[in-house]
Amino acid sequence: MHTPGHTPGSCCLKLKGAAEFDIPRGLEAGLGHSAPAGILFSGDTLFRRSIGRTDLWGGDSELIIKSIKEKLISLKEDMVVIPGHGPLTAHW
Repeated sequence: MHTPGHTPGSCCLKLKGAAEFDIPRGLEAGLGHSAPAGILFSGDTLFRRSIGRTDLWGGDSELIIKSIKEKLISLKEDMVVIPGHGPLTAHW
C-alpha cells in the first residue's frame, strides 16, 4: 500500500494469514500465541515506538502522519510489524 511521507514513493507490504509462515525466532513469546493476523513490512514509514524521518528530500511530516492514521492504524493489533531496520514488534 502507498504510504507517502518518509519519501513520496514510500510503501508498506501487508501479508495476510501469517499462520502459514514461520514466525521469527523469539517472537512467539511476545505474541502470546503463534499465529499473528498478518505481517506488515513497514519500510521506513513505521518503527517500534517511532516513525520514519521526514527531514530529508521529499519527506513530509503531515503526509506520513496521514498515511499512518488512514492506512496503518486500522490494521489488526496482532499484526507483526517488520520495519526497514531496527527491532520488529508484535503489537503497536
